[in-house]
Amino acid sequence: LRSLEFDNPDTEASYNGLHAAMQEFENNILKYMWQDDTDGLWLRIPPEWDDERSSEAVDKISEARLNLIEKYDEFLRIAHKHKVDQREAYLIPAE
Repeated sequence: LRSLEFDNPDTEASYNGLHAAMQEFENNILKYMWQDDTDGLWLRIPPEWDDERSSEAVDKISEARLNLIEKYDEFLRIAHKHKVDQREAYLIPAE
């Protein structure tokens, strides 16, 4: 999903970084976490994985999570700096 575009290049670049971080986080979740067999409502690192593989999963997910938070904060800061958050939002009607 790539639905937003900005007329300011700094804001656009920051949003692209945020979007990439969201994709990275999603990819890591899909790679390292599986649906829990007990109720199907939770994702977890499979308990049968050895310590090395489990640690790798935790590290990769944590790294992606921290990167996502950093990119989100950066995007908000840059968007606010360029007053993107103060502009009127325009909806493009569906044809």
